[in-house]
Amino acid sequence: MARSSNATCPICRGVARHRVTARDHLYGNPGTWEIYRCTVCGHNFQYPLPPDDAALARFYPDQYYAFAPPATDLTPRGLRRRGIWLLMHRLKRTAGYDHLPVRGDPLLSLAAARVLPRPLDMDAPRFRPGGRLLDFGCGSGDHVARMAFLGWTAEGIEIDDTAAAAGRAAGLDIATGSTEVLAARPGRYDEIRSSHSLEHVADPRAFMETAFAALRPDGRLAVDLPNGDAAAFERWGPHWLYLTLPVHVHLFSPASLTRLARDAGFEDVRVATYTRWKAQARSARLRRLGPRTADGAVIDGPGTRRDLIAALPARLAAAAPLKGDCLVMVARHP
Repeated sequence: MARSSNATCPICRGVARHRVTARDHLYGNPGTWEIYRCTVCGHNFQYPLPPDDAALARFYPDQYYAFAPPATDLTPRGLRRRGIWLLMHRLKRTAGYDHLPVRGDPLLSLAAARVLPRPLDMDAPRFRPGGRLLDFGCGSGDHVARMAFLGWTAEGIEIDDTAAAAGRAAGLDIATGSTEVLAARPGRYDEIRSSHSLEHVADPRAFMETAFAALRPDGRLAVDLPNGDAAAFERWGPHWLYLTLPVHVHLFSPASLTRLARDAGFEDVRVATYTRWKAQARSARLRRLGPRTADGAVIDGPGTRRDLIAALPARLAAAAPLKGDCLVMVARHP
């Protein structure tokens, strides 16, 4: 495909320039896709953009999700579910979860913050008695189950009906659909969370506007997705693990995601980033394998020592402000 000289950013309407051409290194779809980057807000996007989410459906594998129903009884027993046990201590001590049957030990709370890091309390909103929470793009509902266990009235929306049905079979409240379902629920939620979903949505502005309308006053939106400004993207280019063309349509920068949220009416917008060394090692592996991944390859399993060492410079660069692999944003409905 000939490169365009007049691509326009879908977020700020600024001029965008070609950044990278890449194959599908994850699912094996043949061909190549182009990513353009806005010269004004730094937003990265596929060009040309797909017309809608349905146009992307053919690129997903038949088993995109693990369809097993999630566990709904998350009660820690012995050494089982140590993560939720640590999280419960942290939430009781720092986020108003006074009803949880743990002490809220300060040392365990600190351990949870270090072992289960997610900036801006992406997965740990301050508790609201009687509060209603939505996980948008919830898969079969692992996070819905967790938040219901922690005391929220928790719901999910998932575009894949097989995944949604697996959650419903476990007794979870999960609707099949996308922004059209959310648009029919004005003023319903105190918290909306979307983790690694918005980058798959052809029209992210529609999601942001419907999320704003679906929140109650002082409600919070929390979004987690790949960071288009990541140091790893600069280093690995077409082999960056989180690039994932063609199913990742938008790779937001901190500036473009902030702008989108403020345009929709959100206030108190905050952003942060984080990085996982395993993802860096997988990017190193992708580049090392080279032509063997030209038609796509699922990159899974632990990274080799060789890949971990090769990833070290990018891992160190990711420690710079807002240069981590993944971008988190929280924002408030006034």
